[in-house]
Amino acid sequence: MSIDEQGTILEWNPQAESVFGWSRKEAVGRKLKETIIPPSFRDLHEEGLRRFLTSGEGPYLNRRVELVAQHKNGHQLPVEISISPLRVGKRYEFNAFLHDIRARKASEAQIRFHAWLLAMVHDAVVSANDRFVVTFWNPAAERLYGWTEDEVLGRRLFDFLPTEVLGATPRSALRRLVKTGEFRGEFLQRRKDGRIVPVEVTAMVLRDARRHVTGYVCVGRDISSRKEAEAALVRAQVELEDRVRERTAQLSSTNRDLQTLLHAISHDLTEPLRTIESFGQLLRERHGRELAAEGRHLLHRMVRAADRLRRFLGDITLLSRFRSGECRAREVDGHEVVSLALARLEERIRQTGAKISVRGQLPRLAVEPTWATEALYNLLSNALKFTHGGRPPEVEVGPYPPVGLPSPTVGFVVRDRGPGVPDDLKERIFMLFQRGVDREVEGTGAGLAIVRQVAERHGGSAWVHPRVGGGSEFYVTFAAHRRRVGGGD
Repeated sequence: MSIDEQGTILEWNPQAESVFGWSRKEAVGRKLKETIIPPSFRDLHEEGLRRFLTSGEGPYLNRRVELVAQHKNGHQLPVEISISPLRVGKRYEFNAFLHDIRARKASEAQIRFHAWLLAMVHDAVVSANDRFVVTFWNPAAERLYGWTEDEVLGRRLFDFLPTEVLGATPRSALRRLVKTGEFRGEFLQRRKDGRIVPVEVTAMVLRDARRHVTGYVCVGRDISSRKEAEAALVRAQVELEDRVRERTAQLSSTNRDLQTLLHAISHDLTEPLRTIESFGQLLRERHGRELAAEGRHLLHRMVRAADRLRRFLGDITLLSRFRSGECRAREVDGHEVVSLALARLEERIRQTGAKISVRGQLPRLAVEPTWATEALYNLLSNALKFTHGGRPPEVEVGPYPPVGLPSPTVGFVVRDRGPGVPDDLKERIFMLFQRGVDREVEGTGAGLAIVRQVAERHGGSAWVHPRVGGGSEFYVTFAAHRRRVGGGD
């Protein structure tokens, strides 16, 4: 654009129309200060004109200066201006060349913002040109490597920052970087003071529009704390493994000692108990009539206690043998297990007049037959203790789960018509030495514990539910696939 000595617009080109919004027809003949100069700068504009006309000097003559101009709609924008005076007769005209620098200012602001961000981050950020000459070095890089920005700018990166192997070699890292455009790895790098620090490095290649390498950007993170933590974790793991091995050896030794002690107690006590029981029975048969009623009662209690203690020792020995032994499962028909258990109870069933029924198709089991039979035997033996209304025991054996229901385990349900199990005892009765009935009902308190131990070692479980119409339903299940069972605790 051009103006005269009074600041009136003489020329206004299409670019001026585009930048400032005034058409040529609207602008020519107007004062410049009324179009593109913000109100706060209009006095300075007029003062500049007067100064040039009186002294021939002016701040914007023949050089580029950044100013703020105003659009027709009132918003302001940054421009770069250069003014050239032209003598026309006795008067001056001024040619003004203005450049819209909004894009440049935005780019500069973005660069400043990015520089501020890079200065604030905790990781070292370094940039270099295609010859690895350092062009940027943020404060975190100074803290990590000990070199100041003034000391490194313009120097080749590897001349003052030697890199050694940790997770990759510098040569292999550089090949991967050039090939893929990025790299992440761990290195040992030497600080200015000579100290070696482990650093995790992430690098990226900078390329121009023709895909030529123009430089590199590297981000370094001090991983000393992480490496120390990893080393401490490894040491702790080694120590833990040593302690576990030591503790396992101690437990194995303790278990062997307990097994030896249990075997000795069982063997040494069983024979005397059998003697007490036999002599007691013999005394009751031969001389029972000579004793008073109280004597016969005490003799009966003695024989019964000896019998109960002998059976209790047998159950504990059985449970110990199962927990410390090792056996392998095989596929067995559920009806075979039931038959074996009932055969062991044949005399008891005859004495009690019990009615035993098997309902439904029993599943095939992946079990060790001896122990599965022992578990079912204990449930059936438990059910035979109870009667309903003075009638003989009524016991029903069925499959678990019911036909048509999917389940990861299979097994049996044993239903009785006993007094049932209170809710607060449903778990307790499966614990060793715990009983859900008074001592008048025979039992050692180990039977249901054996049932659960066998079930769990076969990948199943054991539990009890109330039975509709009175009584209880005891469940014992095993994993539906073959697995190794047994083994000591």
